Formats: sequence, structure tokens, C-alpha cells
Amino acid sequence: MQSRILVILMPVLGDVLLGTPLLRALHRHFPESEIDVLVRRSCATALEGNPDVSRIIESTKHPSFREYTDLVWRLLRRYDLAVSNALSDRAAIYAFIAARKRVTWVDPGSQGFGWKRRAFQRWSTDPLNTPSCHPLQMNQRIARLLELPYDGQLVLPAAADCESRVHKLLGTPDHRRLAILHPTASAPYKHWHRKGWLELACGLRERGYRLVVTGGPGAAERAYLDELFAGTPDTVIAAGHLRLGDLRALFARAHAFVGVDTSITHMAAGSGLPTVVLFGPEDPRVWAPWPRSNDPWQYPDYPQRGDSRAGNVMLLHSSLPCVPCRKKGCDNRDNSRTECLDEIQANRVLGAIDSLMARK
Repeated sequence: MQSRILVILMPVLGDVLLGTPLLRALHRHFPESEIDVLVRRSCATALEGNPDVSRIIESTKHPSFREYTDLVWRLLRRYDLAVSNALSDRAAIYAFIAARKRVTWVDPGSQGFGWKRRAFQRWSTDPLNTPSCHPLQMNQRIARLLELPYDGQLVLPAAADCESRVHKLLGTPDHRRLAILHPTASAPYKHWHRKGWLELACGLRERGYRLVVTGGPGAAERAYLDELFAGTPDTVIAAGHLRLGDLRALFARAHAFVGVDTSITHMAAGSGLPTVVLFGPEDPRVWAPWPRSNDPWQYPDYPQRGDSRAGNVMLLHSSLPCVPCRKKGCDNRDNSRTECLDEIQANRVLGAIDSLMARK
């Protein structure tokens, strides 16, 4: 019996979302235990309303000495078990401080592999015999070490009164199908071209879809989306009006989703919504959204380049020989041009949506 469990998740929003199946597995196996989760403060919204979490402990990227010592004292031998999917030195130290029993996945090619391995009683370095390891596979390996029942399904955040906020924004559903567009990501090199979004919006409206555009709460992002879709009638800009935890209710109303490589696209795919992903320079075997599946051992067979489908997810990816370069676009900087995204045309996206909807 593990009465108190600490889970340390990677400090990126998308990785925290991908860690929720591990939290669910722990909760199902130890239903009477308290499960606390240590995450970066900017990622805490990904766990809002999560029924598998007792408490969220927030950390900062660059803690002051006082913040660091306060966190260490808060963790010091307070737990029976520490589970970490974060690969950083700091995460290993936190786990060592927090509990006598510690479990993790360790990257054998990383600096400090030896001492990190010694900091844990149980660890895995097995990437499941694949060329690259997806975070969901990593979490599955950790679950196997603990003999946990793991289903691989994301648990989406759920804000209180999310249904009422979505209803206030959209009103009463009508006969039209609802398509969600998500044009923005953490860096512009992941963005699709403006011409594509406008032609896609026009094509969807001709097919009878009502459009909702999601995005972050930042003023610059909201201004960009307002300007981008200013000439598209009857399009609702949800950015700034809905929280991350409201999207679960929005997905339940929707019929299709189109988005770039970002955490919101992972959420849409994990919800079971027919999802078209505009994928850029990253390796889809490592970072592409996984479909909702009843078989946690059935991995998507995404190739390194070219379009592919897995369940409710259609991945649109360039066949250029340089793909995947794993760089920040062609110029390797945040605001770089990205040729592998620029070559995707709207008719290709519309065809992908039609294909997904025909098989729904």
C-alpha cells in the first residue's frame, strides 16, 4: 500500500497532458492513496479538475533560493513512492528527496545517466524497440514497472462551469456541423500559412460547417486571430473567452478539428474528435498526437514523412527529403519559415476532413 504518492511530470504543457494516463493508472491501482503532482506553474491548468490528482504542487523554471528550499522542505520524505517521467537533474533530486521508493524512465544517452539511475530503485531505458520513443510509450514503460493497468487515454482538464461558458459563447446548437480551427502554437515556425487558413475556412463554410477558432489568452495571439479571420463571416474567435479546461466541453459539441503541432491538438485527438494535424519539422513518431483507442498496446504506425492516418487522426506531413529535420524551421529559429508546412495546400486539408468524416 502506497498511502502517499508523488508524481513528477515533464515541465511542458503537452507533456503534462500526456502524463495523465499514468496518473489514471496509479489512481486505479492505488484508489485509497493520495496522489500529488509536481509540475511547472505554467502547466498546472492541464490538471484542472483531474479526478486522479489530490494536490498540485507548482514549481518555477528558475526558483529563487527561498523557493527552492521551501519546495525541498515540502517534499522531504513526505511520500511512500515517487514516480517521475521528467528527465532533468532537478526532477531526479526532487524524487530522491521525496520518497524511499522511486521509479522513472532514464535516457541512456543523456549526461548524468549513471547517477540518475542510482537515484532510483526501479527504472527503464527500453524505448520499446522503436527508433524513437513517444512520451505515451515512456509513461507506459513506467506503468509496466509498477504493474499498473494502463489504458493510454488522455484525461482532459475540466473547468467548473465549462458547459455554461461554451454555451454562452456559441449559443444553442443548430443544424450545422461545428469545426474547430487552431492556427497557433508556442512558436511561429509551427504555424501554417495565412492563405491556407483562409481557403480552408472558405471551403468548410461551403460544406456547411460553422467555425470556431481557438487560441491562447495573450493579447498578441488574440489580435492575430481577429485579424486573420476578420473577413470570414460567422466565425467565433474563442481565444481569450475559453480556458484550457473549457475545451473538453467544446470538443463534445464539435465534429472536426484542424490544428498545428501543439498541446491543444493532442487534446482534440485524445478526445476522439476527428482531427487533422498540420505537422512540420518534428518527428511524428515522437511528437504526433495519438488517436483515442481501445487498445493501449496498439501504437500509431506514423512514418517519418508523408501523410498517414491512425484512428481519428489524419496527419498531414511533407515528403521532402529533409523531413523530419527536428529544427525550428528552415532557419532554425522561432520565427523561421517552414517549407514543409508551406507546401500544404487547403484542398489537401479539406480532403483529409472529408475522408475522416466519411469513415466516422
